[in-house]
Amino acid sequence: SGQGGMLREVRRLDVSCNVIGNAGATALSDMLAVNRTLSELSLSDNQIAGAGVEALSGAIASNTHLQTLDLSNNLLQGDNLGSLAAVLSWNSVLLQQLPDAGAHVAVNQTLRCLLLRGNVLGDVGARFIAAALASHPTLEHVGLEDYEVGDVGADVLGHALRLRQSGGLAPLKFLSLANNAVTAHGLDRLLG
Repeated sequence: SGQGGMLREVRRLDVSCNVIGNAGATALSDMLAVNRTLSELSLSDNQIAGAGVEALSGAIASNTHLQTLDLSNNLLQGDNLGSLAAVLSWNSVLLQQLPDAGAHVAVNQTLRCLLLRGNVLGDVGARFIAAALASHPTLEHVGLEDYEVGDVGADVLGHALRLRQSGGLAPLKFLSLANNAVTAHGLDRLLG
């Protein structure tokens, strides 16, 4: 019910290591859309896939308090990040990928920490994250460990970081690409 129901005063919610799946993510998105106190949400290890992330993305777009989102170790694939990247970026092409793209679309400006480790997102997912990195004003901590990023993804992420800097946004404070497939060439491209 209104303003987040029974969780209206909760600031940190950790439901990691359960099996809520897409149905649970959708139920949480209904709460998240109206909740004005929750700042941290951990949904790691919950068998969430594309439909669950799509539902969460719509809620995150209208939420003005969420600062940390942990979707680590779920069932996400690269193309599942389109809707999330759209609400985290100012990229009009990505915004058109949201359901009901013709409607007014909100863009989240409060998220500071995004954790996606352990999902099979690869270079395709890196492209979506790069769009958010290049334009999201408050994003400062991104965890992409065990993500299957290769040199192409590292290159795209490096380009996004340079765009972020040239756009006058605050620098990223933490980026983890541990346990990926980035070579020395990809690292060189990342570092620009």
